[in-house]
Amino acid sequence: MRLALLEIMKEKEKNDAKALEEAKVGKLSTQIKKCGIKMGKKLHYLPEDIGAQIYIDGYNIIHFPVILLYEEFMQSDFIQDFPMNTTFREQLSIVLSQPAPWDPDHRYKLDAVDIFFETNISEPVDPKQKVVESDDRYTKVDLDSNLLSVLQDSAHIVPQYPIFVVVARDYHDYKKFT
Repeated sequence: MRLALLEIMKEKEKNDAKALEEAKVGKLSTQIKKCGIKMGKKLHYLPEDIGAQIYIDGYNIIHFPVILLYEEFMQSDFIQDFPMNTTFREQLSIVLSQPAPWDPDHRYKLDAVDIFFETNISEPVDPKQKVVESDDRYTKVDLDSNLLSVLQDSAHIVPQYPIFVVVARDYHDYKKFT
């Protein structure tokens, strides 16, 4: 009898934890929609052990993991926690503060790069959200913009995690981004 009661209590705890997690996911989904962010289908699979997840903090600020791609060198950076009210300049000043080992000429500095997102990179998960067609494959991001304002761009669909391309202005293929 006592063993059965313990199992019932464990099952209730498990169900309560699951319900709490579902409530958090529901709140997050609602907040993302309220902010006008279009979420899309996954493009990149990240290892689960890195613990990357979108979450809302106690001040109702959404935090995103963000992938930065450096096409010229086929390299990437991963920002595990990019609050939506933080600017790209703030984040990149940290990421680019030290030269990367793959950048032997130290060309990837804050004052020498531009950042872009690929337009309509994915299909929206919510079929009610409209896809805004764009003639441009890439959209340039103002470094003084915060993450939220960029994610709200009508041609931006976030493929699970925001993905941005960082390009040195002197990169020989820079024009393909403009």
